[in-house]
Amino acid sequence: MSRCSGMCQAEFAADTARATSGGRILAQQQARERQGHRRADGARRRGPLDAPGRAGVRLLSPSRFCRRDLMQTTRDREIVSWLGHLGAAGAEHVMRRFQMGRSWAYARLNRAVAGGLLVQRSLLYRQPGLYLATAEGLRWCHLQHLGPYRVGPGGFEHAWQVASVAAHPLRAGWRLLAERDIRHLESLTREPIASAKLGELPSGRTALHRPDLALVSPAGGVFAIEVELSLKAASRLEAICRAYARARHLEQVIYLATPQAARAVTRAVERVRAADRITVLPLGDLGALATEVGHLAS
Repeated sequence: MSRCSGMCQAEFAADTARATSGGRILAQQQARERQGHRRADGARRRGPLDAPGRAGVRLLSPSRFCRRDLMQTTRDREIVSWLGHLGAAGAEHVMRRFQMGRSWAYARLNRAVAGGLLVQRSLLYRQPGLYLATAEGLRWCHLQHLGPYRVGPGGFEHAWQVASVAAHPLRAGWRLLAERDIRHLESLTREPIASAKLGELPSGRTALHRPDLALVSPAGGVFAIEVELSLKAASRLEAICRAYARARHLEQVIYLATPQAARAVTRAVERVRAADRITVLPLGDLGALATEVGHLAS
C-alpha cells in the first residue's frame, strides 16, 4: 500500500486533469492541498474538542488525535480521505481496500468516529452500517470542497455496490475517480472528464450524465463505470447510451448490472447501436470487470 492514499488521490487527480486542457487549474489546486498537509502536520495545536461525547480528546495535529492511548495516524487519514472521496463505504470495504483484518479495521473506524472524523449510518434493519466522512474529517484531509456526503435508506444498496467496486484492488498504475471527484474536476476544467453530454439545460448550460466511477489507465484513457441496480425508463436509458456512444473522450463504458437491469441496458445499447462503446457485465463480477478493462486498454 502507498504511504498516504490521500496523497495518491491528489496525484491521481492532477494526472487526470493534465490530460485535459484545463489541467493547469487542478494541478495548482493539488499543489496547494499538498502544502496544506505539510503545514498542518508541522503545527501542534493543543486544546479540548468541544463536540459532545469527546471528553478527553485533544487535537495534537491534523494528522494525530489523542484519546488516552489511542492516536489518529497517517493510515487513519488515508481511510478518512478514501471515504471522503468515495462518499460512503462499509467496514468490509475498508478491510479490502486497505488489506486489513476485521479487528484492526473496526478499531481504526471506531477511533475515527470517536474523534469526529467519521460518522456511522445504520440505514436498513439487519444491514451493515456505512461510514461517511464528517465536515471535520473532510477538512482534516483538505477535501472540504467536496462537501459532506448524504445517503438515505433508498440509496443504501447503490452506495454499497459502488463501494464494492471501488474497494477492488487496481492494476499497477491505474487510478480511480469517484462521482464526487468527477463532478469537482469538471467544475474546475469546465470540460467533461468522464461524463457524457445529454443536451442543454434551459439555462444554456450543458446537461451531463456522470458515471458512478471512472478508471484511468496509465496512458490516460478514461473508462466510465456504471452500477445499475434498478430499471430506468427505456427512453432515458437510450438517451444515456446515445450520449455515451458520442463521448469520444471515453475509451469505454462498462455497466455492472442486476439481471433485470442488464437486459434493459442491453436493449438500449442495441437500439442506439453502441455495442462497440458500451459493455454490460453482471453486478458483482469484478473479475470480469478487471479482465474487460485490461483487454480494452491493451
